[in-house]
Amino acid sequence: MRIITPSGGISSVDLQFDAGKYTGSYTWTQPGQHTVSVSLDQEAIVGSPFTVEATSAIPNVSELESMSEREVTQLLPKLSGEGAAQALQALAPDVAARALYENSPEAIVRMTACVMPGNIAEILSCMPPAMAGATIGSMSDERASEVLASMQASDATKLMTSMSSDDLTEKAEMYANALSAMKDEERVDAVRALMATPEAEKGITAIFEKLPARTVAEMAVSLKRDETSKLLSSLTLESTAAIVSKLPEELQMSVMSMLGGDSLYQMTKTLYQAYKIDKSASAQERKKMQADAEDACRRFARPLGLRDKIELGDMFRQASEEHIGGCLYALVQNKLRSVTSTADARPVAQLFDNGEIEWGDGSRSKINDDRTEILHPDGTKASLSEDGTIVDTDGQVLKLREDGIITSDGTVMGDDGAISSEPSGALHMFRAVSDLQRTASIVELLHFAPNGCAAEILIDLTLTELREVVSPMGSSDVAKLLIDLGRVSPTAAARVSSVLSHTAAASAVSIMVNPGSSGRCAEPWMGPFLEALSAQVLRNVEPPTAVGGALAEHCSPTVAATILHKMEPMDVSRILEGMSPA
Repeated sequence: MRIITPSGGISSVDLQFDAGKYTGSYTWTQPGQHTVSVSLDQEAIVGSPFTVEATSAIPNVSELESMSEREVTQLLPKLSGEGAAQALQALAPDVAARALYENSPEAIVRMTACVMPGNIAEILSCMPPAMAGATIGSMSDERASEVLASMQASDATKLMTSMSSDDLTEKAEMYANALSAMKDEERVDAVRALMATPEAEKGITAIFEKLPARTVAEMAVSLKRDETSKLLSSLTLESTAAIVSKLPEELQMSVMSMLGGDSLYQMTKTLYQAYKIDKSASAQERKKMQADAEDACRRFARPLGLRDKIELGDMFRQASEEHIGGCLYALVQNKLRSVTSTADARPVAQLFDNGEIEWGDGSRSKINDDRTEILHPDGTKASLSEDGTIVDTDGQVLKLREDGIITSDGTVMGDDGAISSEPSGALHMFRAVSDLQRTASIVELLHFAPNGCAAEILIDLTLTELREVVSPMGSSDVAKLLIDLGRVSPTAAARVSSVLSHTAAASAVSIMVNPGSSGRCAEPWMGPFLEALSAQVLRNVEPPTAVGGALAEHCSPTVAATILHKMEPMDVSRILEGMSPA
């Protein structure tokens, strides 16, 4: 056997045959690649010659300390992985960093493969950020994650800001995990530094997309308004919607106002799922879709209601009836919660025994001695009534509970002193869209939304607006409209008939009173409704006997007689045929 050393020297090794094996020994005299040739009877054996890598022996700590940095730099590549790890961990982090710096990122990864993650983190923190970033980028995701998790937040931030968009994007999930593991203040500082690095913009967006929505929402609370706007505007609409849903309600309005109209348009596209069932989905999927949509309705109702009318019209110019219907549903539900219920009340502040109030944003106010006013730090005052009602400087109505918790349910006090639901709402948006969209969205609500949803809008329309909405409808849809509105106000339902031709109104009423009709309505309010209809509409109902049956079912004899008295005798005779002998 012959061995050729890296320097070109040749050594022979005598082999001994024993028990069917040839054995021999050789002591490496220098590190590096050696060529080994083995022959038997002057014939090379299979595989000969082959190469063997000899590594240097691991010097002890005292030897390393006595070596120059140049000698250490030259030694490290010659050591095995374990040897390099022991040598590097024996050095100060800054010395180890300088010893590694001249090597390629791939070589550094090989030499540090057996080094503890915490030690690598310290070494990389002493390198120029660009080299440290390149080294992290050459590691496996698992290894790089361990190293990043061991880094100081400031070092990890420097490393990320030194990387290109492509490098950040490639390992976006890993860097997102690193940000998530930071403390709140450190994470905000890191995000600000990343956002201030224009050349890494696309990579930063990829990282933010991987962050949990709640984590981004928590950061948004601490960021400045323009910073939050920049952060959210770079994300997909789905991600933005998820983030907004996790924000404190008082911040949601501020954030939504920062986003462009297209963002609000896109995020409200599926609100209709709160009331419209997807029959192709499983029961579990339907339940989740409905819950998510209901939550979205609560979040987006106020931003929708406070948008400028012209802006809303432009924003929803191409919207479908489902889209507009979902928005109107959200606004109606918001109105009903604000006016009739305190179930939507949320805690916004805490009153302490010393009379101080701490608000959700950390600011503090003080109740005066006679407990009639709340003094804010900016010098403004809110009134406090004996029953705990607080009217703040912006008109918002709050409630001080006996346990010291201050809650808000979204109501406001107008200039006239009357407490009412917040401004705008469903009617505001309804009037913002086109005539065709108004009619289509009302039909959508009549067919799919809960009873009374469409009526909440219709009841406040002018006669002209009612005519524009109802005239294009078919008889069956008008009948549905009259029933939905009649449950709220029979008089208002009869008022709708006045904007239609007598025959058109009668066609709808015919569906409502005909015993053989699938749209027949036998609810108690039908009596006052029939009483409020004009004689011209009633005389055109087909068949006339259906009117008689409805009068007999829903009206007292006196009321029925009053209704018949305003009609022509011929019409009365036909109607009477439908009434029982009694």
